[in-house]
Amino acid sequence: MRFRLAGIMCLLCLRAVPSSGQTIRPFKDLMFGQVAAGGGYESWITATNRGSESWTGTLSFYRSKGAAWSPTVDGNAISNGQMALSLPPGSTRTLKVTGSNVAESGFCIFIAGNSSQTNFIEGNLTYFVKSGGSITDNVGVMPATEFYLSTIPFEDFLTVALALVNRGPAGQNATVRLTVYNKTNQQVATHTVPLIQNEQWVKYAWEEFGRLEFGSGRLEIQSDVPIAGTALMFIGGQFSSLPLQPTLRTYAMEVVVSGVRCKGQLSIWAEGPYVKGFFVVTEIPGLPTPSDVILVSGQLHQSKLKLHFFVPAGPAGNPDTVGYAASSTAFSFDMSGVDNTYIVGTLDKGKLAQGTFSLLRIN
Repeated sequence: MRFRLAGIMCLLCLRAVPSSGQTIRPFKDLMFGQVAAGGGYESWITATNRGSESWTGTLSFYRSKGAAWSPTVDGNAISNGQMALSLPPGSTRTLKVTGSNVAESGFCIFIAGNSSQTNFIEGNLTYFVKSGGSITDNVGVMPATEFYLSTIPFEDFLTVALALVNRGPAGQNATVRLTVYNKTNQQVATHTVPLIQNEQWVKYAWEEFGRLEFGSGRLEIQSDVPIAGTALMFIGGQFSSLPLQPTLRTYAMEVVVSGVRCKGQLSIWAEGPYVKGFFVVTEIPGLPTPSDVILVSGQLHQSKLKLHFFVPAGPAGNPDTVGYAASSTAFSFDMSGVDNTYIVGTLDKGKLAQGTFSLLRIN
């Protein structure tokens, strides 16, 4: 049993970073990292509530270094960058954000007034570019997702436009590192961008790095606290959206359970405080190496990783097994490695085992 339990739990672990006290709650809150209004631009935000009761909350707009932004919404000027909002159950509403003759940029966030599971909010945003009353271009984007790491592959560096937002609690400033690689994985340039609370950074990538002309490659974004944003491509006089989603880190892991040392690989990513990932076992002394990919989930809480996983019964004779892992020290994606402790248990026998595991970053 000790070998089976050790092999099954050639576990994983993750990383912990200081968690945001004001993280975006999925389906309760909604954020868009770039809102454009005025000067021929309009932003239409369409939101819906599939809950059984009304969603009520506040829609807030910010620009520049966290200043309240008060564009016009549905033809009415808002005050101090905020407006109350209510969506009856099953309803859908489009909010049309406009401005003056001068183009302005900011971001917005819908914050629910309660945590009830009877009301939710989902939505999307569409930019409209107008000339003389006629629409010349439009592009839709998804809501912003909080991340620590993200990657934007591109065909032409000069076409990439980016908006980044630090939506964290007061005093939690973000240090964002932007790194450009060419198509053969050579680092071309790297810059650091500081973001205070509620600050929005908006630029074409070439405005930050200069007019780098080398064709295709990727832009990597890394932050020490969760950030979010919107990415666009501008080519031929028209915009298109680019995904700006979390990307992963991969680790070699070594697990010791009841004196048995196992090896494997773990890949993880974080959407704000929510952790997702998977691992594979590559070596179990005395047992066949399983081929299954094991899913993991968890959260980042108070600078520690809390991770859970389930391993179904398999051909090697292992029973259904559940596990809980926690980093023994604070963890960040910058670290080369970390040590962890965990507990695993079999569901049919109710037996528990404890162990340790270490992670060494691969990428």
